[in-house]
Amino acid sequence: MSRTELQHLLLHASKKDTTAYMQAHPHHFQDALEMALSDRQPLAWRAASLVKDCMKPNDPRVSQHLNRIVKLLPTKSDSQLRELLLILQKMSITEELEGPLFDLCLQAWQAVDKRPSIRYTALKTVLTLVRKYPELSSEISFLTEDHYLETLSPAIRRGVQKSVGQLHRPPNT
Repeated sequence: MSRTELQHLLLHASKKDTTAYMQAHPHHFQDALEMALSDRQPLAWRAASLVKDCMKPNDPRVSQHLNRIVKLLPTKSDSQLRELLLILQKMSITEELEGPLFDLCLQAWQAVDKRPSIRYTALKTVLTLVRKYPELSSEISFLTEDHYLETLSPAIRRGVQKSVGQLHRPPNT
């Protein structure tokens, strides 16, 4: 299948079918990743979703692109941003990239006009980094202020409050 045919599949086939195809043809993974980083919508976010579903944790095929992914995040559409963050959540991020990723995710969480799924995905990345650097936990308690939670469903709101609250407790409590 050519790159053009992969594009057609991403745009017209079901997620189940595209995932099955990619698993049967892993040599097209890099093409899908390149599409995921492009600006061609809706192809880009669908390709990012496919990459996320077909990659392994700390996948070496993605590792070589981490710098580029983090650098491109601020330029991506909301759906593509969410999928790229989910890809990054499966990867070990270098210290060099953690700062820019933290800042970007904090901005996405604070953008209350963004869809809740994007904001929640960004917050999960922030919380992962705060667990790695506990000294940051005292600086993020403001993230559960009412105006950040108003646009979330009650279930997500409780999950956010619980996750942020757990950062302030000692382990195993």
